[in-house]
Amino acid sequence: MRRLWLEFEGGPVEGKPVRARLRPPHRGPWLRVQVQDDADLDGSIFLLLRRGHGDLVVGASCRRETLEDARRRLGDTRYEIASVPIVR
Repeated sequence: MRRLWLEFEGGPVEGKPVRARLRPPHRGPWLRVQVQDDADLDGSIFLLLRRGHGDLVVGASCRRETLEDARRRLGDTRYEIASVPIVR
């Protein structure tokens, strides 16, 4: 597994994940996630989010299909998949 750090804009409660980094950011709200070793670090990753009071990151993957299966099993309409670019 590889570690990536998600950066958020808009504050810790109302913030939205906007980018993933290979190293932790120096400031601002962030969250560490793990993705598969074969993640394309020049592209983007997919996040399974539960929308509501703040976005809860439920999972991260380099493959959208993996998260589509998880979302189907959860069966709740508040869950959605977002793509976030990886920056160096």
